[in-house]
Amino acid sequence: MAMKADDRLTFRLPMIKKTEFLTKVEREGKKTSEVLNELIESYLQQSEQSSDIDEIKQRLARLEEKFMGESAA
Repeated sequence: MAMKADDRLTFRLPMIKKTEFLTKVEREGKKTSEVLNELIESYLQQSEQSSDIDEIKQRLARLEEKFMGESAA
């Protein structure tokens, strides 16, 4: 299913969380969509960074195994 350039996402959350969120957004003078888009962007970047870190850890582990194997010989 192709998405439009701008689309909607509907989800449920507890009323107290909605009220707290809207109060904070209003207090900061922001728009709800602006804050939610920033949160989503941050989450997506975090996921990418996490997989990069996992790859670096795997490479480091292979290097350590290789180095430890050579120094033991």
